[in-house]
Parts: sequence; structure tokens; C-alpha cells
Amino acid sequence: MANPWLALETADNATQRARELRLARDQFLEGGVAPAGVRDPILDSWRRSAAQGLDPELRAAPVDLTEQAATALLRDHRLGPYAPMLRQSLGPVAAASDHLIALSDASGLLLAVDGDRRVRREAAHRLGMVAGARFGEHAAGTNAIGVALASGQAVQVFAAEHYCEHSQWWTCAAAPVHDPATGALLGAINLTAPMETVHPHTLGLVAATAALVELSLQPAPRAARRPARRAAPRLELAVLGRDRADVRLDGEPVHVSLRHSELLVLLAEQPAGLTAEQLALRLHGDDGKPVTARAEISRLRRILPGCVEADPYRLAADVESDAGALRARLRDGRVAEALAGYGTVLPRSEAPGVAELRDELEGWARRAALAGDDAEILWSWLQTPAGAEDLQAWKGFLAELPATDGRRGLAAQRLARLRA
Repeated sequence: MANPWLALETADNATQRARELRLARDQFLEGGVAPAGVRDPILDSWRRSAAQGLDPELRAAPVDLTEQAATALLRDHRLGPYAPMLRQSLGPVAAASDHLIALSDASGLLLAVDGDRRVRREAAHRLGMVAGARFGEHAAGTNAIGVALASGQAVQVFAAEHYCEHSQWWTCAAAPVHDPATGALLGAINLTAPMETVHPHTLGLVAATAALVELSLQPAPRAARRPARRAAPRLELAVLGRDRADVRLDGEPVHVSLRHSELLVLLAEQPAGLTAEQLALRLHGDDGKPVTARAEISRLRRILPGCVEADPYRLAADVESDAGALRARLRDGRVAEALAGYGTVLPRSEAPGVAELRDELEGWARRAALAGDDAEILWSWLQTPAGAEDLQAWKGFLAELPATDGRRGLAAQRLARLRA
């Protein structure tokens, strides 16, 4: 197939292809081998899903928030104002072909699900597709939203190309949406339907809609230049492997609490800013209160004057973060360099937003270490707290070592202990 992101061409026999994919998926799950005839983006996603330890028999995507809480997040999200546009542009197609329209944030959390009531009921029952559900790869395995967010590409996923059981009888197409100014990933636009409705045009539709949204996000040209602003303060954050952030403002150390460390991590990860409601959710979960988040931000602004702006809350500084540097090294494929400076993000933090970032970076580092056949990179991963207990990594490391390497004994002993 010319386009590896497209599941089927118009002339393909969907029923026959679904059978072939079911056999290929069973072959992969049973032996971990790469079956012939499976597209590279799908096979890559299967491997990531398997590395996460996801249960392929999962019957529904996990639901993290109530629909009311997801709707509240949608109101404050950068893509929230475009939900009516999605209904207008994709609604007629969805209604005519039994498709659902879904909008997710950058983590795969569904902020809105729209479409025919009957199809919505069926998707909620058989698929777990409701506002508040998680469809990122780390939570729901291979699906169009998860693959689009992981790869940055518009993609169509059909039938048994889905990794988990809950999606086997469905087809979906999704496209990521990026901030045109910063390149930051904002979320994904998705069309989902029963698998017998599969058609190549859905991929083009979601890709075109995502491009239209990105075009609308472009800032309008200003009539006149603003007066020159003073240079932004320089804020250095070191949070890897630390109980609290090591903060320096213009080179001077600043003492911060664990809570303020969490706030700085969350704001550094969202350059476009967060509302009080979003901060409360990321700091305290569903029980978080915006008034508490505002009070904590107020104290942080006194500690770091001139560094935090409001409406939404964001860092008004040139930020250098070791977590951001780790992400950049992993993104650029500099795995050895990334693992040399690897550490867990604020290991004592229990804030949901920090825990999600911690899991994302740890999973990314682990997959990067396991993806190659470099014993030294695996050894670097095994020296981390997470890697020290990683059975699969120890197995891979032992398999790559030459017979004369003195570390074989250690690897064999560690494998025996972990298996026991």
C-alpha cells in the first residue's frame, strides 16, 4: 500500500482483510514476532502497547473522569472553542455513515464525543468511548487517537489492527492538532464507527479538519509593533530524581516547597498556560478546587516575582528544565545521552499531572532502551530505579553480552531473582 497511514484502499475486500489482521494479531500476541502484511505504524504501536504491559483482552478503555468533569476541561482547553466547528464540518458525514466524532487532549483523554445517539450508546457499551475515557496508547493500546498522538501523523486503524479486544470490531481515523506558534501537541480529532463502514475518505476528512483548526489557531497579525519588553527572567529547573525542584532565578538559588515544585513542573510542560480549574485537576485530581490552586499560585508568584502570568497561568520566563532536556534527547534519538542524565520526575509527588508526566517519560526511556540491541544503553537503563527491576530489560541485556563480559554473572543472578 502506498500510504502506510491508510488502513484500506477503496478496492480492498474489508471482510477478508479483517480476517487476515485477526490472524496476524494472534500471531504477534502468541510469539511477539512481526507478522507479514501489517503496516509499520501499526506494528510499531503493537510493540509500544506490549512494552507497556497492556492486557490485549481489555474490554473497554479506562474512564478517568466523569462526563461533567471532561466537559469542564473542554471549556478551558485550547481546542474547546472549535468543538462546534467539528460538529458542523464532520456532523453530516458522521450522521450519514454511523460515525462518532471525538475530540481528545494531548494525553488521549476524550473531552467530547458527538454523533448519533444509538451509535454513541453502542460505542460506550462495547468500546468505552465516552467523554472522560483515556484513548492514549498507554491506556487503550493501538487505536487511531493513540497512534496519531504518538506519531504526530493522521492515521486510520481498522479491525484487529487495534491492540485491545474492545476495539476489534471498529474502525477509526484520527489526526493530531498542533499549536502553529509553538508546535506543541494540543490533541486529536477522531472519527469512529463499526468496522463494516470503513472507507479511505475518513482519513482525509480528519486530516483536513485538523489542518483547518490549526489555521484558525494562527494568531492574527498585529497592526503595530508593541514597545520592546525587558528581557524575560531566566528560570532553571532541576526536577529529575529530586524530592523538590532545584530552582535558580537568573542564576540565584530559590528555595521552593514540593507543592511549588509540582506547579513549576506542570507550568513548564504547558507553555500556553493552564486555568485554575486545570491546575486544580492536575494537582489534586477530581477533588481539586480552583480556589486552592489560585492561592498556591499566588504564593509562588511572591517567591518568583515576574515569572508567573495569569489568565491563564503560565511561566513568563526563559525556562531551562532537565525534564524538558530529557524529552528533547529522547525525541531526537539520543538515547545514551538521555539515559546518562535520567532520573524520576519528583519521585515523592502524588499530584496526578506530575505522575502522568513521570510515567510518560519513564515509559519512553524504557522503550527507547529496549528498542535497540545496544548492551551499553540497556546497562544504563538497568542502573535506574525503574530499570533495576525490569525483567525484560535484564533478559535483553544478557542476550546482548559477549561470553567474556564480567557482567553476565550479575545479569543471570538478577534474572533468577526476578523470575523467582
